[in-house]
Amino acid sequence: MSYYEYRVVPARTDAPRVKGVKGVDARFALAMEESLNAEGLAGWEFQRSETLNVEARRGLLRKPTVSAVTVLVYRRWVETEQAPAAEVETAAPRRADPVARNEPDTPEALATEISQAPYSRAPQGGRGLSAKRTPEGDLHPVPGPDRG
Repeated sequence: MSYYEYRVVPARTDAPRVKGVKGVDARFALAMEESLNAEGLAGWEFQRSETLNVEARRGLLRKPTVSAVTVLVYRRWVETEQAPAAEVETAAPRRADPVARNEPDTPEALATEISQAPYSRAPQGGRGLSAKRTPEGDLHPVPGPDRG
């Protein structure tokens, strides 16, 4: 599967002095040209520049301040080979589960099991189920006022 890989770097905010280049605009343009060419030599294609608002907490009282940050977005095409299905399954991380589950072995068996499962709606009155995610990633039901 091939895809684009993106790289985001902050845009230059200074215009360094260069011998023979006069004016702030020309110095800034030269600095941008150098940074674009440096990324281009590394195989990155310039995509766009974005100006985004960032909330940062600075100072003794940590009062939030919003500042505009300009970033340059680069991308490059990454060619990958399609891995065989057996390698993909073994490469996927598996977490240790202390409770044994009776899960279907094949996607077809899973689809059959899902299609035969009874359909249930949320209880009348607009109350749905609530759940809380544990640090391990499991979901546990959270009792509500009338769920005991």
